[in-house]
Amino acid sequence: MERMSRLLSVAAGLDRAVVYALAARVWSLLASFVTLALVVRFLSAEEQGYYYTFSAIVGAQILFELGLGVVVTQFASHAMARLHWLADGRLGGDPGELARLSSLFKLVLRWYGLLTLVIVAVLGPTGWWFITSSAKSATVQWEAAWFWLIAAAALNLVTQPVMSLLEGCQCVAQVARLRLIQGVLGSIVAWFTLLGGGGLLALPAWNSAMALSAVAMLLVVHGPFFRQMRHHATSAIRGISWRHEIWPFQWRIALSWISGYFIFQLFVPVLFSAQGPVEAGRMGLSLAIANALMGLPLAWLNTKVPRFGQLIAQRDYAQLDKLWRRTTLATLGLLCAGGVAVVGLVHVLQTHGMTLGGRLLASGPFALLVLATVSNYIMIAQAAYLRAHKEEPFLVVSLASGASIAASTLLLAGSYGATGIMAGYLVCSLSCGLAWGSVIFVNRRRAYRAAATASP
Repeated sequence: MERMSRLLSVAAGLDRAVVYALAARVWSLLASFVTLALVVRFLSAEEQGYYYTFSAIVGAQILFELGLGVVVTQFASHAMARLHWLADGRLGGDPGELARLSSLFKLVLRWYGLLTLVIVAVLGPTGWWFITSSAKSATVQWEAAWFWLIAAAALNLVTQPVMSLLEGCQCVAQVARLRLIQGVLGSIVAWFTLLGGGGLLALPAWNSAMALSAVAMLLVVHGPFFRQMRHHATSAIRGISWRHEIWPFQWRIALSWISGYFIFQLFVPVLFSAQGPVEAGRMGLSLAIANALMGLPLAWLNTKVPRFGQLIAQRDYAQLDKLWRRTTLATLGLLCAGGVAVVGLVHVLQTHGMTLGGRLLASGPFALLVLATVSNYIMIAQAAYLRAHKEEPFLVVSLASGASIAASTLLLAGSYGATGIMAGYLVCSLSCGLAWGSVIFVNRRRAYRAAATASP
């Protein structure tokens, strides 16, 4: 077993962080099927549509977040090249980098504190108006669940930049363990809410459990670090400048994230408005399965992102390329194998007329969804490599993909339903995302290596 463990570690980059991250995603994958079964059992087809429409609308919070979490991880990982952890849970090392990290911590707390207020004040009423104006039935009681969900999502959002900062500070394994605990607690609370007849309240209960558990564990485990960051003096040494250092990188990430909303979250609300909550529910449940499939390899990949940044800061491109290639091939193989298995299962369920199969997209559009998911994952892996340089070369690609997918969704939803949406999604993902993105990836990677070689 010890020899096998070493072999897996060398072959695929498995370490403690990856194990926790994979455990969280395995739990998420298994729990998603339990949740799926409970949703089908305890929610009507209409309530299922509301359930996944809620999730899609709350996903619009990325329109306000502007990608700062990704930026935080990259800046923190570069700073950690000259910092180290002390036995008492604080950081030591270069005073300049420590001051810059402290200023980054204070900046993100202010940003996300304001963001939570914006989400409550804007997203809550806007979502209520959309659901009220689009609903085809007045039989579903959804108002209390919606406003509780907004409050829980706002609290949950506050914890995200803190975990991004810790990931950049080489605490990837600890954060992955925290996400695992969050996932377990959130799922269990949601299940008991559904079993107890809570209906749509399961979704805000889930978010509340995740937010409260994260706040509690972050304060208990990393309290000394947060106190150090909060009280560390930054006036004597120049801190990180948001305007001159973060914003030139962040605005590109922000536009990419906004495009990502139109790529991943627009389908359900559009179908909810165009064809009602039942069809929206089928799309939402199918997207949840596709996202769970991609979540497992994506979690594995994300544990390596801070290491990418450190290797770039050290100009060790040979090790960077080796790590990225090994991780990408392993995770892509995992995604493809899972995709084939799930498409086959959906086909069997629908062929035999089982209830669960009727709550999902037909096997044809479902297969198109899985193919588009694979295409998107390749682009995500390429973007992880390039963004570790604190740049966003995929900006134009992301904008073009988001715009084309949004346009095809709006044009095809009314006449062709989910099949038209998924066909447009796949065509746009392959042409704008994968083909164009691969060209940029190859060219930028070559340019980065040449610049590193030429620099003294």
